[in-house]
Amino acid sequence: MIYSDAWGKLGKLSGKFLARKEAFFPPERRVVSFTFDDFPVSAIENGARILEERGVRGTFYAALGVPEDGSGPTNAEMLGVAEAGHEVGCHTHRHLDCSATPADELLRDCEESQRVARELSGLTMRSFAYPYGAFRPAAK
Repeated sequence: MIYSDAWGKLGKLSGKFLARKEAFFPPERRVVSFTFDDFPVSAIENGARILEERGVRGTFYAALGVPEDGSGPTNAEMLGVAEAGHEVGCHTHRHLDCSATPADELLRDCEESQRVARELSGLTMRSFAYPYGAFRPAAK
């Protein structure tokens, strides 16, 4: 991601260290997370299948408001992923840059994504991945 000024860079950097909540797991519990975001249909056709064959599931972060243009999964395919036991997480509705979008707009966009997910499948998204890996403390 290219930033036009030092404030943008500072905002992104500060987002990594401020307003964070760490997750701790007991040493005897091993945790591996398989996640997919901005994924092609092959992530569902191949990635989900490979995980399912091994008895594990992954998380698919979806921007449900991005037009279906044939490059990514359809909403019906996302529903199939959820029905197979995978998690569908929020990636904003319109794949917004969380380091450059006002917090109130991000909130509205994520609420829209939740609304669409509920209408699509009764699904509630419980996890979130920042598009482009970019964010500021206000976005958190």
